[in-house]
Amino acid sequence: GGSSSMRSSPSTLCFETSDHAIMLVTAGVVFLLVPLPFMAAAAYGSFYYKTLLQSATSSIQLHAWQFLFGKFTTERYYYLPFLLLRNLLICLVPALFTDAAKQVLLLGLVLMVFALLQMWWKPWRGTWVNLMDGGLTLSLQLMMMAGSMSAGLNVAPGTVSIMGSFVFALFIIVGVAFPMFFLGKLLICRQKLFHCFICHHKEDAAAQARLVKMLLQGSHNRRVFIDSDDLRDLGQLFNIVKVDVGQLVVYLTKDTLRRPW
Repeated sequence: GGSSSMRSSPSTLCFETSDHAIMLVTAGVVFLLVPLPFMAAAAYGSFYYKTLLQSATSSIQLHAWQFLFGKFTTERYYYLPFLLLRNLLICLVPALFTDAAKQVLLLGLVLMVFALLQMWWKPWRGTWVNLMDGGLTLSLQLMMMAGSMSAGLNVAPGTVSIMGSFVFALFIIVGVAFPMFFLGKLLICRQKLFHCFICHHKEDAAAQARLVKMLLQGSHNRRVFIDSDDLRDLGQLFNIVKVDVGQLVVYLTKDTLRRPW
């Protein structure tokens, strides 16, 4: 419950002296002038990305926003705000929490959450860049843990109890709840037996459909189904087409849509 001072200036008491108040005001003004507008622009550009592409009337407008999305894949164009949020949290945690145990735990939590997010999304365009990003984040976390063990930090027993309970709850969520969720999702959303079903009129396109099947299976390693492969059980045939086919490929010859089957 005592006073605390700045590490770089021990004579400056936090939240008690005018010098510290001036530093807080200066930091707040700088944050409002530089980081916050940039983060707001990144969030705005990511949220309205498709609208910006459609409304852009010149290449200059597209290049003005290209720096937000050029480093990421087209599916994860919105990753920059999350990256900026991670960096902001890494800077704010040591400033908002003076207890060393809370700093170590919260920084580790921030790094772990965003590392999992990065490895799940794989936002960078290069595979090696994604691996390097995840590896560097995990290395930073290991260095922080090793440094905290060798620094001889003084930690209050109450903080240890609270942090231990939090870590245990996090372990239950990550180690038990998530695997059960993904296992249930895997059981419910099982993989289709066939990637595609080639629908065709046998009289006009039997050979062509067979050739398409051979090409898909040979060059793309796809499991392809043609109804003429198995005509012993029509009920089973209809069931396969209904629930075990990912995509329907129609070989559209002149009589395909005229056939009752």
